[in-house]
Amino acid sequence: MRNIEILMVDDNPGDVMLLHEAFEDRGSRVVLRFAGDGIEALGILRHGAPRPDLIVLDINMPRMSGLELLAAIKNDPRLRDSTVIVLTGSDVPEERQAAKFLGAVDYCTKPGRLDGWAELSARLENLVLTAR
Repeated sequence: MRNIEILMVDDNPGDVMLLHEAFEDRGSRVVLRFAGDGIEALGILRHGAPRPDLIVLDINMPRMSGLELLAAIKNDPRLRDSTVIVLTGSDVPEERQAAKFLGAVDYCTKPGRLDGWAELSARLENLVLTAR
């Protein structure tokens, strides 16, 4: 079985580290790539290979918000079928609705506890494996 490729777009390297460690602790075969904002992520997605199995993005980022990035992904014919999940620190109903409207398959709030990151990693891995 090949590795699962995930691109996490988040301006907080600590959150990326927590998710990476959660995958590692579970023994998951996940390659977690990182982009610090939407502009960097679009560069990776448009010019990098291979396309990730899953894109996990934060909403509140500098230069390009997660919702702007999601809209750009879904408006790009080469990227529009990408699976995208919003993972953010806020649980604002309008943002949740906007993410779903723009095509995110899920909207999750960042865990407040370490064991929550383990649960999140299992949820993300299961999403990719069931989509294959």
